[in-house]
Amino acid sequence: MTLFRILIKQAIIMRANILILFLLLFPTLLFSQNRDPRFHDNGVIINGVRWATRNVGTTPGTFADTPEDFGGYFQWNRRTTNWANKSLASVWQNANNPCPQGWRVPTSAELEQLFNLTGSWTTRNGVNGRLFGRIPNQIFLPAAGFRINAEVLANSDEWGVYWSSTQVDASSAWDLRFNNYAASIYWTSRYYGLTIRCVSVETHREAEEVERRRLEEERRQQDEQARRQREAEAHRLQQDQHGVIINGVRWATRNVASPGTFTARPEDAGMLFQWNRRRGWTSTGANVDGWNNSPASGTSWSRVNDPCPPGWRVPTSSELALLMSSNGTHSVRQVINGVEGRLFGNAPNQIFLPAVGQRFSGTGALSDINRRGGYWSSTQDTGLRGATNAVQFWFTPTGGPARMLSGDMSNRATALSIRCVAE
Repeated sequence: MTLFRILIKQAIIMRANILILFLLLFPTLLFSQNRDPRFHDNGVIINGVRWATRNVGTTPGTFADTPEDFGGYFQWNRRTTNWANKSLASVWQNANNPCPQGWRVPTSAELEQLFNLTGSWTTRNGVNGRLFGRIPNQIFLPAAGFRINAEVLANSDEWGVYWSSTQVDASSAWDLRFNNYAASIYWTSRYYGLTIRCVSVETHREAEEVERRRLEEERRQQDEQARRQREAEAHRLQQDQHGVIINGVRWATRNVASPGTFTARPEDAGMLFQWNRRRGWTSTGANVDGWNNSPASGTSWSRVNDPCPPGWRVPTSSELALLMSSNGTHSVRQVINGVEGRLFGNAPNQIFLPAVGQRFSGTGALSDINRRGGYWSSTQDTGLRGATNAVQFWFTPTGGPARMLSGDMSNRATALSIRCVAE
Protein backbone atom coordinates (compact mmCIF):
# COMPACT_ATOMS: atom_id res chain seq x y z
CA MET A 1 0.00 0.00 0.00
CA THR A 2 2.78 2.35 0.83
CA LEU A 3 4.62 1.57 -2.45
CA PHE A 4 1.43 2.16 -4.43
CA ARG A 5 0.98 5.58 -2.84
CA ILE A 6 4.57 6.47 -3.62
CA LEU A 7 4.13 5.52 -7.29
CA ILE A 8 0.91 7.55 -7.55
CA LYS A 9 2.60 10.57 -5.99
CA GLN A 10 5.57 10.33 -8.38
CA ALA A 11 3.22 10.11 -11.40
CA ILE A 12 1.36 13.23 -10.26
CA ILE A 13 4.65 15.11 -9.82
CA MET A 14 5.85 14.00 -13.26
CA ARG A 15 2.61 15.19 -14.89
CA ALA A 16 2.88 18.54 -13.13
CA ASN A 17 6.47 18.97 -14.29
CA ILE A 18 5.50 18.18 -17.88
CA LEU A 19 2.63 20.71 -17.70
CA ILE A 20 4.91 23.41 -16.25
CA LEU A 21 7.52 22.77 -18.94
CA PHE A 22 4.86 23.03 -21.65
CA LEU A 23 3.50 26.28 -20.23
CA LEU A 24 7.00 27.71 -20.11
CA LEU A 25 7.93 26.71 -23.65
CA PHE A 26 4.63 27.33 -25.44
CA PRO A 27 4.68 31.16 -25.32
CA THR A 28 8.27 31.16 -26.56
CA LEU A 29 7.40 28.86 -29.44
CA LEU A 30 4.30 30.88 -30.23
CA PHE A 31 6.20 34.15 -30.01
CA SER A 32 8.97 32.80 -32.25
CA GLN A 33 6.44 31.76 -34.85
CA ASN A 34 4.63 35.10 -34.66
CA ARG A 35 7.94 36.95 -35.03
CA ASP A 36 9.10 34.93 -38.03
CA PRO A 37 9.75 37.65 -40.63
CA ARG A 38 7.96 35.60 -43.25
CA PHE A 39 4.71 36.07 -41.31
CA HIS A 40 5.36 39.17 -39.20
CA ASP A 41 5.64 42.85 -40.14
CA ASN A 42 5.31 45.77 -37.72
CA GLY A 43 4.00 47.90 -40.55
CA VAL A 44 3.84 51.67 -40.87
CA ILE A 45 0.76 53.74 -40.10
CA ILE A 46 -0.09 56.18 -42.89
CA ASN A 47 -3.32 58.20 -42.64
CA GLY A 48 -4.69 55.82 -40.02
CA VAL A 49 -3.98 52.63 -42.03
CA ARG A 50 -1.19 50.22 -41.09
CA TRP A 51 0.70 49.28 -44.26
CA ALA A 52 3.10 46.35 -44.50
CA THR A 53 6.68 47.33 -45.31
CA ARG A 54 7.14 44.41 -47.75
CA ASN A 55 5.20 42.85 -50.61
CA VAL A 56 3.45 39.50 -50.34
CA GLY A 57 6.08 36.82 -50.93
CA THR A 58 6.22 34.23 -53.67
CA THR A 59 4.49 31.83 -51.30
CA PRO A 60 0.95 32.95 -50.38
CA GLY A 61 0.62 33.81 -46.70
CA THR A 62 4.18 35.15 -46.39
CA PHE A 63 6.02 38.42 -46.83
CA ALA A 64 8.97 38.97 -49.12
CA ASP A 65 12.37 38.99 -47.42
CA THR A 66 13.10 42.72 -47.89
CA PRO A 67 11.19 45.88 -48.89
CA GLU A 68 13.02 45.78 -52.24
CA ASP A 69 12.00 42.20 -53.12
CA PHE A 70 9.27 42.00 -55.77
CA GLY A 71 7.56 39.07 -54.06
CA GLY A 72 4.84 37.09 -55.85
CA TYR A 73 2.41 38.02 -58.63
CA PHE A 74 -1.27 37.33 -58.04
CA GLN A 75 -4.36 37.39 -60.22
CA TRP A 76 -7.27 39.32 -58.75
CA ASN A 77 -9.19 37.37 -56.07
CA ARG A 78 -6.81 34.43 -56.40
CA ARG A 79 -4.43 33.01 -53.83
CA THR A 80 -2.80 30.90 -56.53
CA THR A 81 -2.69 31.62 -60.26
CA ASN A 82 -4.89 30.10 -62.91
CA TRP A 83 -3.83 31.58 -66.24
CA ALA A 84 -6.68 29.84 -68.07
CA ASN A 85 -9.31 32.31 -66.83
CA LYS A 86 -10.05 35.12 -64.38
CA SER A 87 -12.13 35.39 -61.23
CA LEU A 88 -15.67 36.69 -61.67
CA ALA A 89 -16.29 37.47 -58.00
CA SER A 90 -17.44 40.97 -57.01
CA VAL A 91 -15.08 41.22 -54.00
CA TRP A 92 -11.73 39.73 -53.01
CA GLN A 93 -12.88 36.81 -50.88
CA ASN A 94 -11.20 35.99 -47.56
CA ALA A 95 -10.51 32.42 -48.66
CA ASN A 96 -8.41 33.79 -51.53
CA ASN A 97 -6.50 36.35 -49.47
CA PRO A 98 -2.75 35.84 -50.19
CA CYS A 99 -1.64 38.13 -47.35
CA PRO A 100 -0.18 36.65 -44.14
CA GLN A 101 -2.50 36.15 -41.18
CA GLY A 102 -3.69 39.47 -39.79
CA TRP A 103 -3.31 41.24 -43.14
CA ARG A 104 -5.49 41.75 -46.22
CA VAL A 105 -5.49 43.26 -49.71
CA PRO A 106 -6.15 47.04 -49.48
CA THR A 107 -9.31 48.63 -50.85
CA SER A 108 -9.16 51.17 -53.67
CA ALA A 109 -9.98 53.90 -51.12
CA GLU A 110 -6.95 52.90 -49.05
CA LEU A 111 -4.74 52.86 -52.14
CA GLU A 112 -6.05 56.31 -53.04
CA GLN A 113 -5.09 57.61 -49.60
CA LEU A 114 -1.62 56.23 -50.19
CA PHE A 115 -1.55 57.72 -53.70
CA ASN A 116 -2.29 61.16 -52.21
CA LEU A 117 1.03 60.88 -50.37
CA THR A 118 3.09 59.89 -53.42
CA GLY A 119 6.77 60.55 -52.80
CA SER A 120 9.84 60.51 -54.98
CA TRP A 121 11.08 57.88 -57.40
CA THR A 122 14.21 56.35 -55.91
CA THR A 123 16.55 53.38 -56.01
CA ARG A 124 17.20 51.12 -53.03
CA ASN A 125 19.83 48.41 -53.16
CA GLY A 126 19.75 48.59 -56.94
CA VAL A 127 15.93 48.33 -57.14
CA ASN A 128 13.81 51.15 -58.59
CA GLY A 129 10.59 52.17 -56.91
CA ARG A 130 8.63 54.95 -55.24
CA LEU A 131 8.27 56.21 -51.70
CA PHE A 132 4.78 56.77 -50.31
CA GLY A 133 3.85 58.57 -47.10
CA ARG A 134 5.82 61.14 -45.17
CA ILE A 135 8.95 60.60 -43.06
CA PRO A 136 9.04 58.78 -40.69
CA ASN A 137 5.77 57.07 -41.75
CA GLN A 138 6.88 56.05 -45.21
CA ILE A 139 7.05 52.84 -47.26
CA PHE A 140 8.97 51.84 -50.39
CA LEU A 141 7.10 50.07 -53.20
CA PRO A 142 9.40 48.40 -55.72
CA ALA A 143 8.69 48.76 -59.44
CA ALA A 144 8.02 45.05 -59.87
CA GLY A 145 6.12 45.27 -63.17
CA PHE A 146 3.31 42.76 -63.81
CA ARG A 147 2.75 39.30 -65.30
CA ILE A 148 0.78 38.94 -68.49
CA ASN A 149 1.01 35.16 -68.11
CA ALA A 150 3.29 32.57 -66.56
CA GLU A 151 6.05 33.21 -69.08
CA VAL A 152 5.92 36.99 -69.60
CA LEU A 153 6.94 39.51 -66.92
CA ALA A 154 6.44 43.06 -68.22
CA ASN A 155 7.99 46.40 -67.22
CA SER A 156 9.87 45.20 -64.15
CA ASP A 157 12.09 47.95 -62.70
CA GLU A 158 10.08 50.49 -64.75
CA TRP A 159 6.51 50.23 -63.44
CA GLY A 160 4.92 49.27 -60.15
CA VAL A 161 1.32 47.98 -60.33
CA TYR A 162 -0.43 46.95 -57.08
CA TRP A 163 -3.87 45.37 -56.67
CA SER A 164 -6.75 46.77 -54.67
CA SER A 165 -9.55 44.48 -53.46
CA THR A 166 -12.14 46.66 -55.24
CA GLN A 167 -13.60 45.70 -58.60
CA VAL A 168 -14.28 48.09 -61.47
CA ASP A 169 -16.51 45.65 -63.37
CA ALA A 170 -16.69 41.93 -64.11
CA SER A 171 -13.40 41.97 -66.01
CA SER A 172 -11.20 44.51 -64.21
CA ALA A 173 -10.28 45.92 -60.80
CA TRP A 174 -8.63 49.07 -59.45
CA ASP A 175 -4.88 49.29 -58.92
CA LEU A 176 -2.17 51.75 -57.85
CA ARG A 177 0.44 52.18 -60.57
CA PHE A 178 3.51 54.34 -60.92
CA ASN A 179 6.73 54.87 -62.85
CA ASN A 180 9.56 57.38 -62.59
CA TYR A 181 7.31 60.21 -63.86
CA ALA A 182 4.04 59.90 -61.95
CA ALA A 183 1.60 57.72 -60.03
CA SER A 184 -2.12 57.12 -60.52
CA ILE A 185 -5.14 55.02 -59.57
CA TYR A 186 -6.18 53.01 -62.66
CA TRP A 187 -7.69 49.65 -63.63
CA THR A 188 -6.21 46.36 -64.83
CA SER A 189 -7.65 43.14 -66.22
CA ARG A 190 -8.24 40.63 -63.43
CA TYR A 191 -6.40 38.10 -65.56
CA TYR A 192 -3.00 39.77 -65.05
CA GLY A 193 -0.68 39.00 -62.17
CA LEU A 194 0.13 42.03 -59.98
CA THR A 195 2.05 42.52 -56.76
CA ILE A 196 0.26 43.14 -53.46
CA ARG A 197 1.11 45.39 -50.52
CA CYS A 198 -1.10 44.36 -47.59
CA VAL A 199 -2.83 46.42 -44.91
CA SER A 200 -3.58 45.26 -41.39
CA VAL A 201 -6.98 43.73 -40.61
CA GLU A 202 -6.89 45.27 -37.13
CA THR A 203 -9.71 47.60 -36.26
CA HIS A 204 -8.67 51.13 -36.87
CA ARG A 205 -8.75 51.86 -33.13
CA GLU A 206 -5.09 51.09 -32.63
CA ALA A 207 -4.09 52.85 -35.82
CA GLU A 208 -6.26 55.83 -34.91
CA GLU A 209 -4.74 55.91 -31.43
CA VAL A 210 -1.23 55.90 -32.87
CA GLU A 211 -2.25 58.61 -35.33
CA ARG A 212 -3.82 60.62 -32.50
CA ARG A 213 -0.60 60.39 -30.51
CA ARG A 214 1.42 61.38 -33.58
CA LEU A 215 -0.79 64.40 -34.17
CA GLU A 216 -0.57 65.32 -30.48
CA GLU A 217 3.22 65.13 -30.65
CA GLU A 218 3.19 67.14 -33.87
CA ARG A 219 1.02 69.80 -32.21
CA ARG A 220 3.27 69.77 -29.15
CA GLN A 221 6.31 70.33 -31.36
CA GLN A 222 4.52 73.09 -33.25
CA ASP A 223 3.53 74.73 -29.96
CA GLU A 224 7.11 74.43 -28.74
CA GLN A 225 8.42 75.92 -31.97
CA ALA A 226 5.88 78.75 -31.71
CA ARG A 227 6.92 79.35 -28.10
CA ARG A 228 10.58 79.54 -29.10
CA GLN A 229 9.72 81.89 -31.94
CA ARG A 230 7.80 84.12 -29.51
CA GLU A 231 10.74 84.12 -27.13
CA ALA A 232 13.13 84.88 -29.98
CA GLU A 233 10.88 87.69 -31.16
CA ALA A 234 10.63 89.05 -27.62
CA HIS A 235 14.40 88.88 -27.34
CA ARG A 236 14.74 90.60 -30.70
CA LEU A 237 12.30 93.33 -29.66
CA GLN A 238 14.20 93.73 -26.42
CA GLN A 239 17.40 94.07 -28.41
CA ASP A 240 15.66 96.56 -30.69
CA GLN A 241 14.80 98.61 -27.65
CA HIS A 242 17.99 98.12 -25.67
CA GLY A 243 20.54 97.05 -28.29
CA VAL A 244 23.85 95.39 -27.46
CA ILE A 245 26.50 97.10 -25.38
CA ILE A 246 30.02 96.81 -26.84
CA ASN A 247 32.91 98.75 -25.30
CA GLY A 248 30.46 100.95 -23.44
CA VAL A 249 28.40 101.87 -26.52
CA ARG A 250 24.87 100.56 -27.06
CA TRP A 251 24.56 99.39 -30.68
CA ALA A 252 21.39 98.55 -32.62
CA THR A 253 21.26 94.94 -33.84
CA ARG A 254 20.00 95.82 -37.35
CA ASN A 255 20.59 98.33 -40.09
CA VAL A 256 18.36 101.31 -40.82
CA ALA A 257 15.63 100.50 -43.36
CA SER A 258 13.39 103.35 -44.47
CA PRO A 259 14.11 106.47 -42.39
CA GLY A 260 12.99 105.99 -38.80
CA THR A 261 12.83 102.17 -38.95
CA PHE A 262 15.07 99.13 -38.57
CA THR A 263 15.23 96.16 -40.94
CA ALA A 264 13.39 92.96 -40.00
CA ARG A 265 16.55 90.85 -39.50
CA PRO A 266 20.23 91.49 -38.68
CA GLU A 267 21.29 90.20 -42.11
CA ASP A 268 18.89 92.43 -44.05
CA ALA A 269 20.65 95.17 -46.02
CA GLY A 270 18.33 98.06 -45.29
CA MET A 271 18.69 101.28 -47.27
CA LEU A 272 21.77 103.29 -48.24
CA PHE A 273 22.18 106.92 -47.18
CA GLN A 274 24.30 109.82 -48.38
CA TRP A 275 26.10 111.61 -45.58
CA ASN A 276 23.94 114.10 -43.60
CA ARG A 277 20.87 113.29 -45.68
CA ARG A 278 17.72 111.56 -44.45
CA ARG A 279 16.61 110.18 -47.80
CA GLY A 280 17.27 106.47 -48.23
CA TRP A 281 18.27 104.75 -51.47
CA THR A 282 17.42 101.15 -52.26
CA SER A 283 20.20 98.58 -51.83
CA THR A 284 18.99 96.60 -54.87
CA GLY A 285 18.98 97.48 -58.56
CA ALA A 286 22.00 98.74 -60.46
CA ASN A 287 20.87 102.36 -60.92
CA VAL A 288 18.41 104.81 -59.37
CA ASP A 289 16.54 107.90 -60.57
CA GLY A 290 16.88 111.36 -59.04
CA TRP A 291 20.41 110.84 -57.76
CA ASN A 292 22.02 113.90 -56.09
CA ASN A 293 25.78 113.78 -56.63
CA SER A 294 26.58 116.94 -54.67
CA PRO A 295 27.99 116.44 -51.14
CA ALA A 296 25.84 117.69 -48.26
CA SER A 297 27.10 120.58 -46.14
CA GLY A 298 27.64 120.64 -42.38
CA THR A 299 30.34 119.78 -39.89
CA SER A 300 28.42 116.83 -38.42
CA TRP A 301 25.29 114.82 -39.17
CA SER A 302 22.44 117.08 -38.04
CA ARG A 303 19.63 115.64 -35.97
CA VAL A 304 16.95 116.73 -38.44
CA ASN A 305 18.63 114.64 -41.15
CA ASP A 306 19.32 111.61 -38.93
CA PRO A 307 17.53 108.54 -40.39
CA CYS A 308 17.79 106.47 -37.19
CA PRO A 309 14.58 105.60 -35.26
CA PRO A 310 13.68 107.72 -32.20
CA GLY A 311 16.15 107.18 -29.36
CA TRP A 312 18.96 106.30 -31.78
CA ARG A 313 21.47 108.27 -33.85
CA VAL A 314 24.27 107.88 -36.41
CA PRO A 315 27.49 106.87 -34.54
CA THR A 316 30.58 109.07 -34.35
CA SER A 317 33.88 107.96 -35.84
CA SER A 318 35.20 107.39 -32.28
CA GLU A 319 32.32 105.01 -31.52
CA LEU A 320 32.92 103.09 -34.75
CA ALA A 321 36.61 102.87 -33.89
CA LEU A 322 35.66 101.30 -30.53
CA LEU A 323 33.51 98.77 -32.39
CA MET A 324 36.38 98.01 -34.76
CA SER A 325 38.71 97.26 -31.83
CA SER A 326 36.14 95.24 -29.87
CA ASN A 327 37.53 91.87 -30.99
CA GLY A 328 40.55 92.84 -33.03
CA THR A 329 40.72 94.56 -36.36
CA HIS A 330 39.97 91.32 -38.22
CA SER A 331 36.68 90.62 -36.37
CA VAL A 332 34.91 87.38 -37.43
CA ARG A 333 33.58 86.49 -40.87
CA GLN A 334 29.99 85.24 -40.82
CA VAL A 335 27.45 84.19 -43.46
CA ILE A 336 23.79 84.37 -42.44
CA ASN A 337 21.16 83.13 -44.91
CA GLY A 338 23.62 83.63 -47.76
CA VAL A 339 24.57 87.16 -46.69
CA GLU A 340 28.26 87.87 -46.16
CA GLY A 341 29.32 90.07 -43.29
CA ARG A 342 31.34 90.25 -40.10
CA LEU A 343 30.65 89.86 -36.40
CA PHE A 344 31.91 92.60 -34.10
CA GLY A 345 32.11 92.37 -30.34
CA ASN A 346 32.38 89.25 -28.20
CA ALA A 347 29.48 86.88 -27.52
CA PRO A 348 26.93 87.46 -26.19
CA ASN A 349 27.53 91.18 -26.80
CA GLN A 350 27.97 90.88 -30.52
CA ILE A 351 26.42 92.38 -33.66
CA PHE A 352 26.44 91.29 -37.30
CA LEU A 353 27.12 93.89 -40.00
CA PRO A 354 26.14 92.72 -43.50
CA ALA A 355 28.36 93.63 -46.45
CA VAL A 356 25.73 95.65 -48.28
CA GLY A 357 28.03 97.46 -50.70
CA GLN A 358 27.65 101.12 -51.73
CA ARG A 359 26.25 103.54 -54.30
CA PHE A 360 28.94 105.61 -56.02
CA SER A 361 28.89 109.34 -55.37
CA GLY A 362 28.97 110.36 -59.02
CA THR A 363 26.27 108.17 -60.59
CA GLY A 364 24.49 106.33 -57.78
CA ALA A 365 25.45 102.98 -59.35
CA LEU A 366 25.35 100.04 -56.92
CA SER A 367 28.51 98.00 -56.38
CA ASP A 368 30.34 95.59 -54.04
CA ILE A 369 27.27 93.68 -52.82
CA ASN A 370 28.38 90.88 -50.46
CA ARG A 371 31.98 92.07 -50.99
CA ARG A 372 32.24 95.28 -49.01
CA GLY A 373 30.63 96.78 -45.94
CA GLY A 374 30.61 100.55 -45.66
CA TYR A 375 28.96 102.33 -42.69
CA TRP A 376 28.78 106.07 -42.18
CA SER A 377 29.91 107.92 -39.09
CA SER A 378 28.45 111.30 -38.22
CA THR A 379 31.96 112.81 -38.27
CA GLN A 380 33.28 115.00 -41.07
CA ASP A 381 36.75 114.56 -42.53
CA THR A 382 39.31 116.77 -40.76
CA GLY A 383 41.59 116.94 -43.83
CA LEU A 384 41.83 119.54 -46.56
CA ARG A 385 38.64 118.22 -48.18
CA GLY A 386 36.56 118.06 -45.04
CA ALA A 387 33.75 120.00 -46.70
CA THR A 388 33.16 117.24 -49.25
CA ASN A 389 34.25 114.12 -47.34
CA ALA A 390 33.35 112.33 -44.08
CA VAL A 391 34.65 109.37 -42.06
CA GLN A 392 33.28 105.89 -42.77
CA PHE A 393 33.77 102.42 -41.29
CA TRP A 394 34.87 99.94 -43.95
CA PHE A 395 35.50 96.18 -44.11
CA THR A 396 35.55 93.20 -46.46
CA PRO A 397 33.85 90.00 -45.23
CA THR A 398 36.49 87.54 -46.39
CA GLY A 399 39.61 89.00 -44.84
CA GLY A 400 41.79 91.97 -44.01
CA PRO A 401 41.31 94.45 -41.17
CA ALA A 402 38.33 96.73 -40.76
CA ARG A 403 39.35 100.33 -41.28
CA MET A 404 38.25 103.93 -40.79
CA LEU A 405 38.32 105.70 -44.15
CA SER A 406 38.28 109.38 -45.03
CA GLY A 407 39.61 111.64 -47.76
CA ASP A 408 38.86 111.02 -51.42
CA MET A 409 37.54 107.49 -50.67
CA SER A 410 34.74 108.90 -48.48
CA ASN A 411 32.88 111.45 -50.58
CA ARG A 412 29.75 112.54 -48.73
CA ALA A 413 27.59 111.88 -51.81
CA THR A 414 28.41 108.15 -51.56
CA ALA A 415 25.46 106.16 -50.15
CA LEU A 416 26.39 103.70 -47.36
CA SER A 417 24.66 101.68 -44.66
CA ILE A 418 23.96 103.01 -41.18
CA ARG A 419 24.13 101.10 -37.90
CA CYS A 420 22.73 103.31 -35.14
CA VAL A 421 23.82 103.80 -31.52
CA ALA A 422 21.59 104.73 -28.59
CA GLU A 423 21.35 108.39 -27.70
